[in-house]
Amino acid sequence: MPIRPGIPSGSLISFLVRYSTLSREDVITLISETLNMARGTVLLYDRFSLWEGMRIIHTWYRARGGMPLPYVFQRAHFWEDVFYINRYVLIPRPETEQLVEHIVERGLLDSARSVMDIGTGAGVLAVTLKKLFPHVSMYAIDRSGRALSVARDNADRILGAGHGIVFDQGDMYTRLTEVRVDVVVSNPPYVAQSEQDELADSVLRYEPHTALFAGHDGLACIRQIHRILPEILNPGGSLCLEMGYRQAADVKKMFKNFNYNCIIKVYAGIDRFSIGTGYDSPARTSQKTF
Repeated sequence: MPIRPGIPSGSLISFLVRYSTLSREDVITLISETLNMARGTVLLYDRFSLWEGMRIIHTWYRARGGMPLPYVFQRAHFWEDVFYINRYVLIPRPETEQLVEHIVERGLLDSARSVMDIGTGAGVLAVTLKKLFPHVSMYAIDRSGRALSVARDNADRILGAGHGIVFDQGDMYTRLTEVRVDVVVSNPPYVAQSEQDELADSVLRYEPHTALFAGHDGLACIRQIHRILPEILNPGGSLCLEMGYRQAADVKKMFKNFNYNCIIKVYAGIDRFSIGTGYDSPARTSQKTF
């Protein structure tokens, strides 16, 4: 039986692993994404054509120094969709999918009229929640104009041009005080400066530090949310927050005065989420309801 010409797949995979920082699983993912084929198909391949091999090598060359594959391909999977990303936004994590699961399981948006996503980044929370709950008015904010451009692109592509999400650029002291909503969601920066050594080199080298770090203890952005919450969250509303694994006690204490249930959810054995319901604002002003 004649042998199909080309590059033996096993030899190519071994070469790509040996001369890079990529694991075998990473290389299989790289080949799968490059050739637009299922991972299982990659494993069944006996040989790659010369053209396929050239494409694989070209992509591998970009990734071999440690650039995360989602940045190489400028796309990342989240929930049921593929989001466009670039180096101005964080790569979506499985933890944040878990936050969506908790929101859905608790029915926090079933009767909500409006939601605000603080620090929307690539828009994964805003777009996913709007897709799951099309009846809500969604307001997404980020201080980075470049991140908002990515989020708008994802909303237009995944939801369609008439999606209705309001994207706005600003900080927590200007734009956020203009509206009130029923639910606030946020995956804010929460890594402490002192924790840099705990992060993977690929994270430090490639992901935007403004979306990672939040002061000496990682709580700077969460404190801002705490301060502004009376101005943006309707009475009886909910707060769904992702946080650092060492921050549960501080977050519980911080939001204790707001008279709602603060529940820490656990992901992979660590504290990661704070979900509060039944909000009673200590200072109610006349912002318009969104």
